[in-house]
Formats: sequence, C-alpha cells, structure tokens
Amino acid sequence: MVHALRNVHSLLREGGLLVDIHPVAVPRRVDVRIDGRPVPVGATVDAARFATYRLADRALSQVVRERLFIPAGREVFTFTVHADTLPDLLAYFAEGEWSATFERRPTDLEEAIRRRIAYLYGEPGGGKEIVLHRPTAVTWFRRAAIPR
Repeated sequence: MVHALRNVHSLLREGGLLVDIHPVAVPRRVDVRIDGRPVPVGATVDAARFATYRLADRALSQVVRERLFIPAGREVFTFTVHADTLPDLLAYFAEGEWSATFERRPTDLEEAIRRRIAYLYGEPGGGKEIVLHRPTAVTWFRRAAIPR
C-alpha cells in the first residue's frame, strides 16, 4: 500500500489532492426499524476486514511521516444499508466487500442477530426494515512539495 501511495505522490503536482475513503474498523450496528422506531439487534464484526482497514490507515500514516502528504481533513459519516427482509440483507452481504465474510460459518453474534431479526419480523407491527450502519471515513491529503 505504501508503494502505491508513493506512486500517487509522483503523479500529483504539488498541492494536489489525495482522497481516501474506507470503512472504519468498528463494529457495524444492525437495527430493525418498526414503524420508524429503531430496535438494536446487534453488531457485526469482521476481524479480517478490520485488519485491512488498519493496514490502509498505517500506510497513510507512513507517507505522512515521510512528508509525502500533508493531512488536510477527515470526516466520518455513516453509510446506511436498508433491507426489507433478512434474505435481502444476506444477499447484500454475499456481494462485494462482504462476500469473503459470509463464506465462512457465521459467528455466534451473527447468528444471534439473525435470530433477533427473525423474532422481530414475527412480532405485530408494520413498516419493518433492517438497517445496517457502516461508519466510513473520508480523509484528504495534500501532496507535499519535493524537497529541493
């Protein structure tokens, strides 16, 4: 990752902008909304993915220490995924970045989340949806001048 960031440095002009966007390595809260009211059902944790995010953060820190980039700002926002049903949520997990996570046996927490969702969907009340909250960071850096 550091090698790629060094290459980006060589391609940008002085003051050019590098933008990094990736999920934050924290558990992702899962709620079931019933008639607009959120009911927490648990949180997903994927240690392997979190390790990748931490490696990305370390690589960015390294090029800042090397004075190739200057931190210019950071914002954390929550990317939310809405699913009408548990099968819809599981289909989302089976795609893209989540696919490696769910090729393995679900953890006890993941199974507990599934059971809680199924229980809440069996309860009376309308307007139900499942909401996954994914904290995501956008960080931007300015390319530093090359020392002369």
